[in-house]
Amino acid sequence: MSFLGKILKSKKAADASKEKKEEKNIPEAREIRGEPHMTHPLVLGVLRGSHVTEKAASFAGARAYVFRVTTRANKPEVKKAVEARYGVHVEAVRMLAAHKKARMRGRIQGWKPGFRKAVVRVKEGEVIEMK
Repeated sequence: MSFLGKILKSKKAADASKEKKEEKNIPEAREIRGEPHMTHPLVLGVLRGSHVTEKAASFAGARAYVFRVTTRANKPEVKKAVEARYGVHVEAVRMLAAHKKARMRGRIQGWKPGFRKAVVRVKEGEVIEMK
């Protein structure tokens, strides 16, 4: 009986590992009413927050807004994330990387981490409420 129990346990373990692998496969986009949903990992994993500076504030008059994004994000992902989160239509996305910078404190050198940001232009008449 113990031999049969080992076989059954191994089959159950194999089935459980297959289910875990299937759960890890995240679909490209879960859509609700034709648009990506706000809680989807694609949306949550792209935008890190708004990038508020004087220069970024001056872009608001030109319908452009600046966001910090993850380092692996690309233009289509940023476009989907902004449209889903803020309910606007994005016309263009420009990406740029701010590289890390060396900083000194006495004789000790440290690094200010780099980041990536996206400049997003929305359609005319639409506004994003920045916090």
